[in-house]
Amino acid sequence: MSGELLNWLNATVHGRYENIEELRSGVAYCQIMEQLFPKCIGRNNIKTNAISEYEFFHNLNLLQEAFNCMGFEKKIPIEDLEQGSCKDHFEFLQWLKKFFDIHRTAQANLLAMTRYSISPEPAQKPTTPTPIDTEQKPTSSQASSDSSERMTSQLSPSIRRMSSNKAKPTLVTSMARNFRSRDNSKPNNAQIRKQPKTTPNYKKNPNLPASLQVLSERVHQLSEQLNDIEYERKYYLNKLKKIEILLQESIKKQELVEFCNCAFKILHSMDVYKSVKTAINNSKD
Repeated sequence: MSGELLNWLNATVHGRYENIEELRSGVAYCQIMEQLFPKCIGRNNIKTNAISEYEFFHNLNLLQEAFNCMGFEKKIPIEDLEQGSCKDHFEFLQWLKKFFDIHRTAQANLLAMTRYSISPEPAQKPTTPTPIDTEQKPTSSQASSDSSERMTSQLSPSIRRMSSNKAKPTLVTSMARNFRSRDNSKPNNAQIRKQPKTTPNYKKNPNLPASLQVLSERVHQLSEQLNDIEYERKYYLNKLKKIEILLQESIKKQELVEFCNCAFKILHSMDVYKSVKTAINNSKD
């Protein structure tokens, strides 16, 4: 069974993994997530030649942040995977394959529906109205709602949860809007509007079935939300990189070394409360 999983993994990420213990670096896991959701991690952020435990932790931490960013409630056993336990890696890889298959299929279905929704409209033939028995046939609104519910119920839980929510600004989005007016280093709105749009030109197709129309509109909304999330991710990542550079320069100058080490532990730790408490205790010793 582990051999089949490794064969699938090597075929997916074009790797050469022979033993499941080699996955402790976290590189393959990050590459799978990057294939499924491009730019959720960033290939340049992955330490592909990781050999130390710190680099292993860095890659696995990126994987956890990617799940959190995409809205998936998945707790990754970073410490167990970092130690290279064969059982832990086998169970996680088995779960990751199911996760990959489900969402790759859902993405393919949504992409097909999006292409169908923006296809050119066919020539309409003149039709004559026919009488409809309202007592026997449901109304158009009832038929569209029933068909849309059936189509939505076939999606995966995470996609179905996303499609059921109305498009609304998140807390991070509102915070980012406030920062845009304060930070001069960020591009203004005029520059952002000049950037080419990656989402296709959306146009309602009256000939599209009601269920597909609902899903295609939701795909368009999600693509716009994804652009906002990507903008916010890059913004806060640049802030953290600037802080990390300042800490490194301060350590080289032998200035506030203990403070910088504590800050590094906080930046590279998943549990902020535990990292702060441990850093304070170490500084007292």
